[in-house]
Amino acid sequence: MTAAKLPFPDGENGENHEPDPLIPKCPSSSIRSTIQLHVEWEDYPAADGTCVRDYVHVGDLCRTHLLALQFLQSGGDSTVLNLGNGQGYSVRQILQTIESVTGQPLSVTVGSRRPGDPA
Repeated sequence: MTAAKLPFPDGENGENHEPDPLIPKCPSSSIRSTIQLHVEWEDYPAADGTCVRDYVHVGDLCRTHLLALQFLQSGGDSTVLNLGNGQGYSVRQILQTIESVTGQPLSVTVGSRRPGDPA
């Protein structure tokens, strides 16, 4: 298995996912009809029945971790932080946004909830 590269908006680096998570897989699915997306959520207490997540760019998470490390190395006290943007989006909203941006429908099947997956 190869190490994943950090994805940055300039496109210099990309990701290596095995298996591919939802967001990187969606644009590929809209371009190549052979990719089937499987959504295992549709019975959650959200408005559209799919789970809600606070999506954060991995580059932002990396920068935050580096800043935290520098803070600790300079004598700062440990603390607990929740890294997020404060806005949740449902899986269905993500799928609809990808379809809107690409102008192509996604091939999606829906299954049952995964055991232990929080709403």
